[in-house]
Amino acid sequence: MNKKSWFKQLPDKKLSLSWNVDKQINKESYPSNLSFNNGISLLPFDIDNDGIICYEIKKIFNFRKNIIFNPIRKRIIKWDEKIKNKLKVPYLQYKIGRCGSRLLSNMLATDPIWKIVSEPVILNSILNKINNNKNVIKKPIDIILKKIIDILSIKENDNQRFCYIDLTSQNIFHYNLLKKTFPNKIHFFIWRHPKEVATSLRRNPPGWWESYDHIGQYIDKIIKNIPDDMIVFYYGHILYFLLPYWLYKCLKLNLSNEIVNSMRSVMKRNAKYPYKTFKNDINNSNLYDDISYLYSYNKKIIDFEINHPPYQFIYNSAKDMLNYDFEKNKKEILNNIKEAKIPFIINNYKEASHVKPFKIKKYIENINDLGLKAKRENYFVYSRPRVLSKDINIEGWNEEIESTWEKINFNDWEKDPSLYMISDIIIDKNNNDDLKYFSFPFINKLPIENFNPRIRISHKGAVTCAHFDPLDSLILNLHGTKKILLFPPNLTEKLLVYPDNIRLARRVVSNISYFDPTRFDIDFSKVYRVILQPGQILFFPKFWAHLFVTQEEGTISLNWRIKNDEYYYPYQIPSKELVKFITSEQYPYYHKGLI
Repeated sequence: MNKKSWFKQLPDKKLSLSWNVDKQINKESYPSNLSFNNGISLLPFDIDNDGIICYEIKKIFNFRKNIIFNPIRKRIIKWDEKIKNKLKVPYLQYKIGRCGSRLLSNMLATDPIWKIVSEPVILNSILNKINNNKNVIKKPIDIILKKIIDILSIKENDNQRFCYIDLTSQNIFHYNLLKKTFPNKIHFFIWRHPKEVATSLRRNPPGWWESYDHIGQYIDKIIKNIPDDMIVFYYGHILYFLLPYWLYKCLKLNLSNEIVNSMRSVMKRNAKYPYKTFKNDINNSNLYDDISYLYSYNKKIIDFEINHPPYQFIYNSAKDMLNYDFEKNKKEILNNIKEAKIPFIINNYKEASHVKPFKIKKYIENINDLGLKAKRENYFVYSRPRVLSKDINIEGWNEEIESTWEKINFNDWEKDPSLYMISDIIIDKNNNDDLKYFSFPFINKLPIENFNPRIRISHKGAVTCAHFDPLDSLILNLHGTKKILLFPPNLTEKLLVYPDNIRLARRVVSNISYFDPTRFDIDFSKVYRVILQPGQILFFPKFWAHLFVTQEEGTISLNWRIKNDEYYYPYQIPSKELVKFITSEQYPYYHKGLI
């Protein structure tokens, strides 16, 4: 019997140790260090009363760099058999489908310390049997699961120190059981925005997709099964190296420049077929557009991303602001405003107690002024071209901006959740009622730039990009809450500032939510954080970069600029040519296609 026909006698199901192995002999083009080193691997694929049924598979690379799997023999690992040469398994990684986990595995595999175990479907098979009461093996489930993980983590060569297990996208539905069985491992989840997930799934549906009626059903089930305390990373955290950096840091390992450069080279390859250069194959723009709006403003998705924000790792490292009581600390408040050295919060500002959100509506419902029409994740970065050219042409970078200023009114804002409205309130100084309503004696005595406050109205989940202002700022929050990060001028410079002569002036180049720790050495303990509550005032000095994220629907705030003669302007990128180069290097999304 030849080995090809012998291989066909294996059970009609996927086998898995490193990458999925199906009944085909040849799998196309994986790098040799993706745990596919020449030698013997043990593939578990079923259980019985005696133990774990495995096959020993010999992996050989042929001259075409294809992997040939030669089955050698069937083997049963008995329940009481000790597994030798086990690697440490520090993580169990869960995910939403098409989240970039294959790319992450390829990146980690450039470092020989990792053995990559991708999507071990035997776990799914066993867990489904347990859920459906079809398991006839009289063994406790925790013993079964631990034995499978032990086999998957068998060391294959002397360089390997850790086993990285990338679970299937269905394993999150068994999280509670896996967490209980492996309480000492770090469990985390990789998320990607559903509009990108839907695009990928529709283009190339996986086998498990048949069990769902539509994409919304799958997304809802995923969100429902992710616990509130789960560590969540985003696809962007893979591309910006925050996730690889974190994986190494947790193990107290150094992510060397050599490994980082190797990982960057992998990012330019097709994740599924690493020997092929990445090529975007979406030619039908409707494939993206017809699902984009449906999942951009889904309330469940917004709630999930509010509870598990992509900037959470910076926020956790930041420090709380000073808080002053308006009645008790007026002297300190005035001194700090005059010195303008640090941001702080003013509590108990009773002069604003009469300003109610429902009353202020009459001042804004007839406004037809400049407003910021922006996508919800408003980072002022490049929008995705319909089709990426072969050489990644970034011409027109100054035109493809994700936000624009245009005439909008309050009715526009109410109907369109993508709008973030900013406008001046025009107060009639001849109208005593108006003057009384907007009378803030303490604020009005300050050297404010304009007596008329500027109003900001935002939907839940709206993100204002990280940028700095040329004057000191006061923000009086009337309704809802905002989560805020503030970066002092020296850190703003490190984040890189766009020059004045382009539309992105005053914005920082770095995307705060997907900050790349391998490119910037920044001490985030010097960053300030706050969740601004109704009735609080936030003061922050000019040239402090700030990121605002609206936490509640219909959040309303007023703000004023304070004149200050002291002048300092953060260092800017000196030329458009350098801006183009830095931005194309910093935004790997531009190379990879959909965010």
